[in-house]
Amino acid sequence: MKVKEIQPGGRITGKFAVIEKIQIKDYRIKKGKYFILRVGDDTGEVLLKYWGNGETEKVETLYSGIDEGCVIDVDGVCVIDEYTGKRAISVDVDAGHGLRVVDPSEYEKKEFLPRAGASSQDLIARFNSLIKRISNPHIKAILSEVLDEERIKRFVESPCTIRHNHSYLGGLIEHTVNIGEICCLIHKHYPDLDLDLMIAGALLRNIGKVYEFDLSTTIERNDKGNLIGHAVISDEILIDSAKNIPDIPEDLILKLRHIILSSGRKDWGTLVPPKIPEAMAVYLAEQLDIMLNTFIRIHGEAFRSGERWIYSRELGYTVFARGGDEV
Repeated sequence: MKVKEIQPGGRITGKFAVIEKIQIKDYRIKKGKYFILRVGDDTGEVLLKYWGNGETEKVETLYSGIDEGCVIDVDGVCVIDEYTGKRAISVDVDAGHGLRVVDPSEYEKKEFLPRAGASSQDLIARFNSLIKRISNPHIKAILSEVLDEERIKRFVESPCTIRHNHSYLGGLIEHTVNIGEICCLIHKHYPDLDLDLMIAGALLRNIGKVYEFDLSTTIERNDKGNLIGHAVISDEILIDSAKNIPDIPEDLILKLRHIILSSGRKDWGTLVPPKIPEAMAVYLAEQLDIMLNTFIRIHGEAFRSGERWIYSRELGYTVFARGGDEV
């Protein structure tokens, strides 16, 4: 059974990856413990609450034997969580439910990761189409140097984030081509902008993300991603690649570096605000794609909840889910 198939009141049997161990706690009144996990598969995430009986030591042993990233085999029921108002899995020992940790030989790690709706071939075709629009030979040379076979392979498989926008396999290239194509639309209204520079900036802006994550049954940020961040990694890739291109204009590299390192939000790993029109265009194109992708995901989750309205902590306000009668 997949997360998207879970319905309130229904029995749940299936394998899920453990995304987060949230907590283990004592019951308020009776003797015993329960614990909470966030689990998921390639169709979504859901909370899981394991209700142990009075055998506290067994519950503690089970919880300690569960690692983030491992896979568990679950037998339980779907309920509406009283705190979140969303679907959750309840595994109650007293009701005959159960949970076990699955041996890694019983599954393929990436089968639990969601994947972009568009095919890899389609995304690569759109990516190459953007490159073909570029006429500046220096920019073409930079892209050819940066986008070697190994990076393209990583690019096609990489997610863009862990839990926010485009957080699935192929999410990075999907997000990247969306930014580039939005920049092309912007150029129709602002033809004085340098389209070659905008496209190159869109394609290179997040290239460092191919080295930011480790992929297993879950998406995790690795040491390099945590300690340096994708913006600096992207900048390093551009600088190293430019060294191999003779007579490359210094001001072109400076502008591309600025597009990579600039953003209207410094908390996203960037260093300076946009200070040239092309950098502002790329930033705004990226923001549009981030917000729409995020909103569509949240709206989909809200719709599947069956509720008419649902509050999103991520957005900070209530979303109309059309779970009841249409307006």
